[in-house]
Order: sequence, then structure tokens, then C-alpha cells
Amino acid sequence: AIDPGVIYNFGPLAAGLRTAVHVGQTQNWGFIPIVLKAFPLGDGTVSAFVELDLPVFFNEAGASLTVQPQAGIAF
Repeated sequence: AIDPGVIYNFGPLAAGLRTAVHVGQTQNWGFIPIVLKAFPLGDGTVSAFVELDLPVFFNEAGASLTVQPQAGIAF
């Protein structure tokens, strides 16, 4: 999928919204609300994070919702 978007830091949490299109599939589009929480490590230049993505896609067959938790390291 190609999914550009924006994220805003609200302080304790960050949230954002991306738009998306599945490449190679006909007539589909979607949006992906995201919520994330970062945990600074060491001097703060690296953080661990947890994120919840909720992709919603629409096509000729209807709509689909997926719950996608993620975790990682940001630098």
C-alpha cells in the first residue's frame, strides 16, 4: 500500500491519519487512523514506541477494518 499522512503530537500520545491505496488492486482506497505512544530511551534521541493502526478500506465489495498493533524503535 502507499499511505501518506500526518501525525500530531498531543503530548502524552500522538495521533494521525493516513490515506491509502493498495497497489495493483482495482478501485480501492482507504484511510488509516493511528495512535501511538513513545517511550524515550537514554538521552532521548532514541525511543521505543507502541502504535495502533486501524486501516479501513473501501472497494466494490464493501468495506473492511483491520486492527494492527505495532511496536518498534524510533531514532
